[in-house]
Amino acid sequence: MDKMTWWDYVQTVAGGAEQREIADRAGFDKSALTRWKNGSNADPLFVVKFARAFGRPVTEALAASGLITAEESGITVVTAGVAEALREATNDELLAELSSRLNVGASSDADGLDNVTMLTRAEVEADLELRPAANRRVRKADREPYAE
Repeated sequence: MDKMTWWDYVQTVAGGAEQREIADRAGFDKSALTRWKNGSNADPLFVVKFARAFGRPVTEALAASGLITAEESGITVVTAGVAEALREATNDELLAELSSRLNVGASSDADGLDNVTMLTRAEVEADLELRPAANRRVRKADREPYAE
């Protein structure tokens, strides 16, 4: 497999964000991204800003940029399967990821959950009572209605 370039790393970490979004989030000019896309080496200060803005270890970004070697960074790459990664993640980490993917909204707390609305069983049941009967079915096991 070919070695990942700095630009490949930036795209992977940024997850499809536009260049303007990346630059604004990291606090530098978009022209740096254009240079990286064209194969220029990254400035160490920009590498650090990028890593911090996207929550990545600085040493990982420095190694990805070629400013230090993987050995110098002390990073050991361990590839885990999706199922293993999901098992290892905490409930808070999974909820934060789901929240960010569903674009629930900006959050000021560390786990990203202050904008998530949790419903009680009573609220769900009340909501079901307000739905037309055509949109409800009855579970055979307990004869309680549930939404389709």
